[in-house]
Amino acid sequence: HNLIHGNTTVGVEGLPGAEVRFNRIYENACGILADTALIHHNLLYRNADEAVWIDGGTNVAIVSNTIYAPQGDGVRLENAASEIDVRNNIVWTATGCGLYVADDCQFGYTSDYNNYYATSSGKIAFQGKSFTDLYDWQVEAESDLHSIGSTVVDPTLDAPQFVDLGADDFRLQTSSTSID
Repeated sequence: HNLIHGNTTVGVEGLPGAEVRFNRIYENACGILADTALIHHNLLYRNADEAVWIDGGTNVAIVSNTIYAPQGDGVRLENAASEIDVRNNIVWTATGCGLYVADDCQFGYTSDYNNYYATSSGKIAFQGKSFTDLYDWQVEAESDLHSIGSTVVDPTLDAPQFVDLGADDFRLQTSSTSID
């Protein structure tokens, strides 16, 4: 249960075989940079560039994390990252992308059972193009078919409903659709 913050580059570098879990990772340039790792049950918030960055890594599981990215991306996959599993996360972005998938990573990942929520100029995902509507991304990318998030039909239905975002209290209110 570490508090990892204030780093000008990377908060945590997950080396091959690493398990990054139960941390509060905030106000770094990049929250977690991982190669081959299990990243689970972390709270990542207010990191400047990306919360989780997989740069050419393989066999990485990103599971059950809460990510709040008022700037930058929630999860970023680049440089032929493959065998990446993004599952059961809450990812809220305000200017970046919830999930950014570079062209050379499009067939190297799976993603499902997440809540991708975007406000302001944030986007649900980037996969060949930017998506601001979860349904559009689900249809075009054939991904995240069980996920919830921002849609044009009801933009705020799946807002995570944190107890107090301004005070960095990321517990969920009992009415949140992100529970279970």
